[in-house]
This record gives sequence, structure tokens and C-alpha cells, in this order.
Amino acid sequence: SMVELIAASDQPPDWFCSHYWGEPIAEFGKCVELHQRVHGITACYWVCAHANRQHSLDQELLADLTQTSFYKAMSKCRGVLLILDEAGPATPFTRIWCAFEVYTALTDTAHDLVLDVACTADGRAHLLTQGLVDAEQRLADLDTLHSTALAHSLMSLRQLCFPMRVLEAGLSIELQQADASHQADKVRILNSIAGTPGEAPPPLEHPQYDEVNLRLRAIMARAGWDQAAMHGLLQQLGFDTALHADRWCEHLMLDLSRLPALDDQTLAAVGTGLPTELQRLSIDCSSVMGPSAASSGVGQLVRGLPLSLTELSLLFHGTSLLEDDALAALAAHCPPSLQSLCLKFSGLSLIHI
Repeated sequence: SMVELIAASDQPPDWFCSHYWGEPIAEFGKCVELHQRVHGITACYWVCAHANRQHSLDQELLADLTQTSFYKAMSKCRGVLLILDEAGPATPFTRIWCAFEVYTALTDTAHDLVLDVACTADGRAHLLTQGLVDAEQRLADLDTLHSTALAHSLMSLRQLCFPMRVLEAGLSIELQQADASHQADKVRILNSIAGTPGEAPPPLEHPQYDEVNLRLRAIMARAGWDQAAMHGLLQQLGFDTALHADRWCEHLMLDLSRLPALDDQTLAAVGTGLPTELQRLSIDCSSVMGPSAASSGVGQLVRGLPLSLTELSLLFHGTSLLEDDALAALAAHCPPSLQSLCLKFSGLSLIHI
């Protein structure tokens, strides 16, 4: 391999790059450079084209996928960097080896991998991270009144320009429909995901397929939520549906304060988009809400609160008007499992009760 030719010693990887080999090398490099810059790291990335011996690649494509170089490399990494393209859009979602790598990142609890997503558009790289990066986490760890919310706001702002076409493609992903250069690879990978042995035709549908599809769709929905909300596209493009289906999500923070306006439609989309098994929820509705959103919209939001919820925080700082029927709806629809409720009304110009 190229690495064997140029390296003087072992090169243990920190991050595994999942991509489809079709993007320009310059764009690939920009994604990796941005990934290092945002994380504040100097890291070693495992890239199949350079790490595997391409003239004997068949030796790496084993029936037991846990014995392939791909899986072994991922098992040594902190996480997977999935590199998408805008032209496709998101061509790796249609490639079966990328499907296997994403599946491993999302479900392999033994190695607890992180999944980050990068893409280039108009010559610039953009990055989605699974949670806060180290600098943002240090801010959140200050544990002051606004530090956690500010840290999550910073994460949302740096993800705000991620290409919408790519996000939208991720909302309808079905990895079992992905293609392979060799059909045998697709059979092995789908059988491995489904847990079915041998070389028999894999099942057309399986709960493991559904888990990967739903979790990846939700990742794209959370990342693009602010951008879609600003354009009134949450329900039209299915962002709320994708987020609602993420039954693995237990903690969610939504900052609606950055929106130029907040209407009933957006609040309703928040209500219909809340994951069914959510336990902790924090929503910042401060500063932007107008009279048209004060009653009906808040009512629709609280009616969507999942029954599993144990902690709820709602911030209405600086809201122009909050009427009594909105508060009545909140009181009427508080989940019975709720153990902690935090409501902040500071700076309201008027409350009708």
C-alpha cells in the first residue's frame, strides 16, 4: 500500500474516512482539514485508497466482515468521518461499503464510535459533528447560567451553512438499496447487518436496516433543523418526521431564539418532531415569538411532549406576548412522568393570566 511505501513505522489511525472515491481529491482534503481545525486536533486518518494494497484488495474482502481491514481500522479509531458530495447529492448513501461503515459507527457499542459528516459546496468545506467538539464542551462544562446553551448555539451556528440538498438527501436514506461494484459484497454486508449467515439472498427488509436508516435520518434532521426552520421547510421536507422517528434519542436541545421569526407552523413542527422516547428536553423560545405564535403554537408544541419525558426546560425570555391559554395547555399536557420542570419568563413585556 501507499502507506507501507512511505511510512517508517506503524500508523495507528485516529479517524476512519468513509467516502465513495468519486469526489475530487482537493475537496476530500478540504473536508479533512476542516475536521482537524474544528476539533482542534492533529490526527491520523485511515483512507482505504492509501492503507490497503489495491492490487490485492480481494484479500481484504472476507466473508466475515469483522476480519476485514475496514472493520479492524474502525475498531482502533475514535470515530468515522463520512465525506459526502453535493453533486450526487450524498453519493456515499448509495454505496454499500459506506453503508457498512455507517452501520458500524452507529451500532457498534463495543467501540463507541463517533460519526461526523463533512461535505464541500461552492469550494468550501462544511462539517457536522456528533455533539460538541472539545472547545465547545469546555464552555458547557463551566456550568454557568448560559454556558451550556451558548455551547450548543455555537455548534448550531457552525453547522448552519451545510448544503441543504445534502441534508435533504439524508432524510430519505435507505441503505439496503445501496449498490456495490461486486454483488457479492452487497450480499455479505446486508446479511451481516441483518445477522443472517451464509451467501443466501439477504432479506429485503429488516429491523437492523430500519435502525440505521432512522438514526442517520435523524442526524441529518437535527443538523439541518435551524436552516429548514428559517425557510419554513420543517414539515414540507420531512425534518419533523425524521426527528420524531429517532426512538434512540433521549436528550434534545432546540434553540429557536436565532430564528428571525417564530410562527405557529414552526412550533407545531417542533411538537410533531419530538422523538417518542425522549427523556430530557430544553427549548429556547426567547426573543422572537410574536402574538401569532404565543397561544396556538405553544399549545401545539406542548401537545407533542412525549410521555417518556422526565425533564423539561422552556425559556420564554423577552417574548412579546404569552397568553394564558398557552400556559393552560402546558399545564394540561405535562407528561405524567415529568420530574423536573423549568420555566423562565424573564423580560416578558406582558403575560395574560
